[in-house]
Amino acid sequence: MRENEPSLMVNWYEVEIFDAAKNKVIYKNSFITNHELSESNIFKMIVSGRTRWKVENESNNILKNQGYNLEHNFGHGQENLSEILLSLNLLAFLFHNVLDLVNSMYQKVRESLVTRKRFKT
Repeated sequence: MRENEPSLMVNWYEVEIFDAAKNKVIYKNSFITNHELSESNIFKMIVSGRTRWKVENESNNILKNQGYNLEHNFGHGQENLSEILLSLNLLAFLFHNVLDLVNSMYQKVRESLVTRKRFKT
């Protein structure tokens, strides 16, 4: 992968949460980090990795499935169109969140529409 430079040294760990009552794995994921792993910091690393995954996953799901039509790869245009479309989507997401926090009329509209899918043309 890195023809002219040495490979990056990383640490890998896997997390599996097992529900004994259901006799089933309820969560499984693996993470790569450049931080040193030890018995004293592994729990913090697990919490950090799961938290980062949750934030990224939920944010991507909102942007993809709640009317913003954001895919992982726009793939449009030859030069800068994909970056412009991403920036506009993120600006819309930002404005919607600000309005949701401070504007009572917008909050009432959001209560009645539930999802932003109705904003599509």
